[in-house]
Amino acid sequence: MSPRHCALIVALLSFLLGIVASAETSAGWALLTVPSAPMRSEARHSSELETQYVMGTPVEILSSEGDWALGVGPDGYRGYLPVKALWFTDSAGMARWRSAGRVIVGNVAGSVLVDSVSGAVISPLPMGSIVECDGRRAMLPDGRCGELSGGVLSDFAEWSAIAPDTAVVIDAARRLMGVPYLWGGTTADALDCSGLTRMAYNAAGILLPRNASAQATEGIEIPLSIDSLRCGDLIFMGSESGERRVTHVGVYEGDGWLIHCSGMVRRESLDALSPYYLRRPYISARRYIGSGDSPTRYAMHPWYFTQAPEGE
Repeated sequence: MSPRHCALIVALLSFLLGIVASAETSAGWALLTVPSAPMRSEARHSSELETQYVMGTPVEILSSEGDWALGVGPDGYRGYLPVKALWFTDSAGMARWRSAGRVIVGNVAGSVLVDSVSGAVISPLPMGSIVECDGRRAMLPDGRCGELSGGVLSDFAEWSAIAPDTAVVIDAARRLMGVPYLWGGTTADALDCSGLTRMAYNAAGILLPRNASAQATEGIEIPLSIDSLRCGDLIFMGSESGERRVTHVGVYEGDGWLIHCSGMVRRESLDALSPYYLRRPYISARRYIGSGDSPTRYAMHPWYFTQAPEGE
């Protein structure tokens, strides 16, 4: 082998090793560039599912090594995400994304990005996905481009500026009826109890904390009685064994009915005389819209906008 070839090989190896080293020590930002991805408690696929994020969710990257990146989601959750599900960028890249024209997918069935020539599917876009868009021409975080097909698509800045409405919360919960249970699930494919309430409030532009116990610390507490409850209030419960620690949550639909996820998203009654009565230890109820102490809104979250959208 000639000295010139040896030098080229050494240079190539040094370049590749530099990429690996950079990937293992990088920290900064990333956007989800797959329909949905798990955040796990440890850097392995068999570890506990903490939560899920969907296309276009911004993540702060703390470290990255091998197949996993340690990151923090916009709701403050911290865990490990698959590197292949992320499109890494820096502060400048995030600033550009925050100021770009974007749409959010608002319906349970989601939307689809398709090739504008062949019509082939490039990627599904589940409910809550955020993608850059100019008309119906859209671009995913990793640069894949196509046309949006189907789905309820709203301009992200305009949608974020709309005042939260409990009717939107209830409508979203109803549209998720029948979705099966999954511990840590936060997509329209499968949910846990706090995943349901989080998705219902996300539809109204509010970012609730991930867990039921954390959701029980937001908003204002209200009396746990039919006369005091309003549509959209969250009701917190303990375990069926009688434990008084918050382990379950549902959204109050009105007229004594609760929508929650247990086995699947379903409707059950708060009336002890009803054959559909939900027998659980009821602990507390909280109100988030019109409470004067609303949880974080997309519109005010600095990971989504460099400044609040017009109308705020």
